[in-house]
Amino acid sequence: MLTFRIAAFALMLGSTLYSFSLSVHKDTAGYWFIYLTHWSLIIIISYLGFAWYTFCKVEHLGNDSRQREIPWFAKTTWVLFSVALPASVTVTLLYWTLVYDGKAITLENILIHAVNSLVMLADLLIGSQPLLLIHFLYFLLYAVIYLIWSLIHHLTRIGDGEGNRYIYATLDWCKLDSTIVTVVIILIVLPIIYKILWGCIFTRDYWYRAKQGILLV
Repeated sequence: MLTFRIAAFALMLGSTLYSFSLSVHKDTAGYWFIYLTHWSLIIIISYLGFAWYTFCKVEHLGNDSRQREIPWFAKTTWVLFSVALPASVTVTLLYWTLVYDGKAITLENILIHAVNSLVMLADLLIGSQPLLLIHFLYFLLYAVIYLIWSLIHHLTRIGDGEGNRYIYATLDWCKLDSTIVTVVIILIVLPIIYKILWGCIFTRDYWYRAKQGILLV
């Protein structure tokens, strides 16, 4: 598990730096931070870093009975997981269905719009991180904060560096259909994605308990 944590962190950090370096090369580095994809990459890296640290700390503490409360870094890891996992899947889904324009697929596209979710799904399968339905509120808050940011971006006319007022064409606040799509994503798509991921973790834990012979009948 430690090997996976290190490899996953290194892979996502490398992917993020590679994506940012391309923006620097294009002289658009200042706009790199406006995109939901890149916000999610930062969340994923933060989660994997805390998960790595938490794993090492737990191994160090062992069965210390004096550690009765969940330490702050474990709580932080848990909260970040409840955002990073659904955010990675959401970014991948929305990019390939709403944003991708059919042009040649680049290495950057693969790393930040496919590998990102594969890493988090692998973490889901081989890890033991819980995911509570109530923690959907963290993910929803994350999505709402980004929507507020995109609205501020639109009102202040910051632009995307390519002459457009919006960040994503599908999130153009001047168009009614874009607003409707946004509402559908927030109220329907995000809850469905989170519930599916919760179901995957429930199945994972059920299978583990059955394998250990501690399944309650």
